[in-house]
Amino acid sequence: MTVAYVVAGPERHGVVLHGLRLARASAGLAASLVRLPSRSLDEPAGLTAERLAGHDRVMVQVTDRLFGRTAHDAAHLLASIGRSTSLVVCLHDLPHPAEGAGRCARRRAAYREIAAAADVVVVASDHERMLLRQCGVADTETDTVVVPLPLEQAVELEAPVTRATRADDIGVLGFLYPGKGVEDVIAAAARLSRRVGPLRVTNYGPVADGHRQYATDLEAVARRQGVELTITGYLDASSLMRGLRTTTVPVAAHRHVSASGSIGTWLSAGRRPVVVDGGWAAELATRIPGSLTLTRDLGRSVSAALDEPASTWLADVRLGPSWAQAADRHLRLLVGTP
Repeated sequence: MTVAYVVAGPERHGVVLHGLRLARASAGLAASLVRLPSRSLDEPAGLTAERLAGHDRVMVQVTDRLFGRTAHDAAHLLASIGRSTSLVVCLHDLPHPAEGAGRCARRRAAYREIAAAADVVVVASDHERMLLRQCGVADTETDTVVVPLPLEQAVELEAPVTRATRADDIGVLGFLYPGKGVEDVIAAAARLSRRVGPLRVTNYGPVADGHRQYATDLEAVARRQGVELTITGYLDASSLMRGLRTTTVPVAAHRHVSASGSIGTWLSAGRRPVVVDGGWAAELATRIPGSLTLTRDLGRSVSAALDEPASTWLADVRLGPSWAQAADRHLRLLVGTP
């Protein structure tokens, strides 16, 4: 059987990075990799049904934005592939009502069409399986498999840093765009500054494509509240790890995340982030006790973390699955092995 493992889109996109790292963890996925790069989300990646002709089975890492200017365009493309070959889709960024009724409805229709075109649908959590059901995809209509996101501690980490060498900061991780709760982090920092002294908010990562004005507006919001906001831009792996290890309080404030590579990166850095309670976060906290500090009161939990820095570091927590384990599960789904 001839198979293809497709990773399409710009190099620094989170779903693309995830897909490529899985390939690096599996000789089988690497051997079947079809890499279709693009410079940005606005540049087509060149994926077509004809491009995959001759393959008996195809696995594609999917978020709708990677495959078309609209969710409908992405669904049309993937459905055309599903008509010509056996298709496995690994779905990310599943639709949520919080993104707005119109946008959510359009994306739900697209994800429903993508799932209908696939023989196997892979999601990263039971929470995502629930979101897929809300798209109108019944469990009886498709073979849906949960493969949790890899959670693996980076090797040779330095000893925990219990005191920052610069002004205390609250760290947020990943591409900066609306909906990640950074406004809430800034507001919490402003309130806490009156008690503990100056705090900064640091976003470890670049501004997402198309959201430069949002970043400018966010910087103005921070200035009005007397909080310094730093946006680091893209960081190489060693610089990112250094930042994540030295930030004072790691935070993930996104309320409606369906599965988070950013939270996984905090954990790989040995940090125990303060995470706003939500469906996927609660599922992860149950699956891996001690991995997160779940909160419904961001300011109070950040304040507690400032008072007790040790609470922001992982202690005797076994992470998993590893990248190799997750990659092996993907490979078995690609080649049709139970």
